Amino acid sequence: QVWLLLKLPRSVLRRFDGKMQAFGFTSATWEAQRGLDAVPAVARGLRELGLRSVMQWKYMPATISLTPHASTHPLMRPILFLPGLEAKPFYDSGDFNWARALEAAHRTIQQEFDRAVGSGGFGEYLQPEAGGEGVSKWRTMFFVTPHGRLIQENVDRCPKTWAILNSIPGFEPSNMCMFSALAPGGRIRPHTGLTNAALRVHLGVHVPEPSKSVLRCGEDVRTWEEGKVLIFNDGFDHEVWNFGSRTRVVLFFDVWHPGLGPEDMEALRPHWSAMKESYGALADSYERRARESASAGSKASWYVK
Repeated sequence: QVWLLLKLPRSVLRRFDGKMQAFGFTSATWEAQRGLDAVPAVARGLRELGLRSVMQWKYMPATISLTPHASTHPLMRPILFLPGLEAKPFYDSGDFNWARALEAAHRTIQQEFDRAVGSGGFGEYLQPEAGGEGVSKWRTMFFVTPHGRLIQENVDRCPKTWAILNSIPGFEPSNMCMFSALAPGGRIRPHTGLTNAALRVHLGVHVPEPSKSVLRCGEDVRTWEEGKVLIFNDGFDHEVWNFGSRTRVVLFFDVWHPGLGPEDMEALRPHWSAMKESYGALADSYERRARESASAGSKASWYVK
């Protein structure tokens, strides 16, 4: 039982690391996540929900997500839930001052993507939560893997894009970041992301058929526009379709939830870094397989203009 493991001291829990790694975490991962209880916004949310720790989410996500509160929603069930942050599926890009500057840089980013296609950086997306199984018709070029590993050769392929990303307030360089390309007829099935504490940002790089590329997040549906920013919370159940005849491409990255203030971020960062560092061999294995996938898919024939 998960709740029994959570009650064990770290010295005992680490004995289970070998088995825990098969599920994508270690005792160090849990220890880092437990430290997030100290984030002020999270601590307030815990008190309001009558919880002792964010770790209770591990064994009672349904109970918590169904508890009426501004930070919960029945369709929001991320891997790591941090209470105290407003739960809503989509955000107005006009509420983020950096969004207009990113949209203004669209052409620069698009040109770097166009040069990168066929360079060997793109491979079939591998699902960390599904043992690395690939997703048909979904190609990605990672700048940062899901476990936080920087892929330097891809950064070198697109240095202006990487510099633009790092100029964005709240950009998290240890979270998954990539060009994401969904081929005609492609579908990304329903899933939830790592956490509700970060917002997922998409910049439409190539969106040749806007009405035929669709994102459902929670109960709401949106489409992309080329050169425009779309912001959502991927802690919600979400899925994607490309009903068109041409490839849809977005730049994909995270910024921190606007409900996290400076004091919250000061408390959060060391534990977030420790969590990413805890993946160790898991991160090594994923990076190796992602590189192999990119090498196998080095030809540009998958991209339909």
